[in-house]
Amino acid sequence: MIHKNLYKLFLKTVSLAFVLIIITFLITCKKIEREAKVITEVVSEITATSAKATGNIIDLGFGIIDHGHCWSLSTNPTITDSKTSLGAIAITGIFTSDLQNLEPRKAYHIRAYVKSGSNTVYSTDGSFTTSAIAVPTLTTTDVTSITSTTA
Repeated sequence: MIHKNLYKLFLKTVSLAFVLIIITFLITCKKIEREAKVITEVVSEITATSAKATGNIIDLGFGIIDHGHCWSLSTNPTITDSKTSLGAIAITGIFTSDLQNLEPRKAYHIRAYVKSGSNTVYSTDGSFTTSAIAVPTLTTTDVTSITSTTA
């Protein structure tokens, strides 16, 4: 009888320990963060030295602390390259970046980005080419009606 009671006590103790281990595991596990999603829409108003880029935030994840566009002459630019920084945002939808200080007649790669905590999420790589600098033209006309003080 004593062995039977000890066995029941042992089972209860093991069961309680197992439940406590499971509870501890569930409490201390890292929560899976939902990743934000962003896409590059279009690049427009392209000149020799500037352009406008639009992006679209599809999913905020668990909060965006910065968003914008990054660009470079190499594929898959990151926020360590040239970028706009439009700050935190709490709604999904379209946003616009003004790209400045571009070089004429260059093929650029661009990606929209959102930063959530220490994670940065990028859109797929897109590209555009800046135009050439417009060369001014000088037009002259024939001189007529020449007098001693006018022409």
